[in-house]
Amino acid sequence: MLPRYSELDDARPLVYIDQNVIDALRKQKLLGIIPNFHKDFRAVYSDETLKEIKRAADGGGDAKPFLQVLCELDAYHIRRVTDSNFVPQNEILIRSLSPFQLYDEYANNLNLEYLIESQTLINQKMMGGLPDMSLTEIEMHLVNAFERLHDDILKPLDDLGEDGLPQAFIDNLKKNIESNQEEQLTKFKRLVKQSIAAFQTQVDSSELSILLQFRENLNVNPLRLNNITPPNVVEQIWQEVIKNEVMANSEVTIEQFFGVTEKSPAFPEHDNAPSDHVIGVYQILNMVGYYPDKKPHDSNSFVSTSSDMMHASMGYYCSAIMSCDDRFVKKTSAAYEFLNIPTHVLHVVEENKKVAC
Repeated sequence: MLPRYSELDDARPLVYIDQNVIDALRKQKLLGIIPNFHKDFRAVYSDETLKEIKRAADGGGDAKPFLQVLCELDAYHIRRVTDSNFVPQNEILIRSLSPFQLYDEYANNLNLEYLIESQTLINQKMMGGLPDMSLTEIEMHLVNAFERLHDDILKPLDDLGEDGLPQAFIDNLKKNIESNQEEQLTKFKRLVKQSIAAFQTQVDSSELSILLQFRENLNVNPLRLNNITPPNVVEQIWQEVIKNEVMANSEVTIEQFFGVTEKSPAFPEHDNAPSDHVIGVYQILNMVGYYPDKKPHDSNSFVSTSSDMMHASMGYYCSAIMSCDDRFVKKTSAAYEFLNIPTHVLHVVEENKKVAC
């Protein structure tokens, strides 16, 4: 496996810890993981972990026990690097700062997360959720999120004068940034309209969600798909899909169907990274009914599913990913196998008070 991060200072393999493992450790379960773990591995987590912790705190819980688990694991934070236009790159930044410090940093800078979450609204609508939100409201929500994020860029410039920089230089810098922002906003608005229009064409007059229409049209059944066993899970599912006459006679390839060749609608000029492909495959596996998540139309379930996809995506940059969720393990393993990603997917269970993988 080619190194996707610097291994010069620390050669311990990166092991991504899924949120449910952190939660189990918080509840004093799976405690056999913690002793000596850091001697051989580097436990890692991401902004998605911090998002789930904050969600728990917002719901009346306490963030501290989750963060304390990360401290006890001596866990590192990983984040995808982005360029000046917020386009994610195929590399990560590893940070060893205190989880408490990073959580505070995350909680005080939520506009990027607001944009990311806004981009999931169309998918949630597709699953039959958000019955009270119109497509026009979703479009407005997306544009507002993008504007909020770009406003954040200008705020630090107001403090540059205190550092002794000439006001003329600051004003010129603001002008250039604002000009670039206007161009980016125009592109984003166009892409949002295209996405909304594409979604609208898929909606018929029935009360079925697009998810159910999707399964009915393909004549795929979760019970049948869940009897599929490795290897080549995705390929086996594809064979079920092309039993449908329309699909069999179409020019759609397996890669196209599972979203591997698609570009991000937010960044159409840039090729998706393999970690982005993981999200595409995982989502389609969920939609066709391979160990699907329950109640995908429910807001809480949808948010959990979105987090699962992001955890699976970040696992691409690691040697292994650990989870207690059997459905997550099945879909992530199938996606990694199809995409030739060498990351090991470890299903963590507690047997007679001992941890097994």
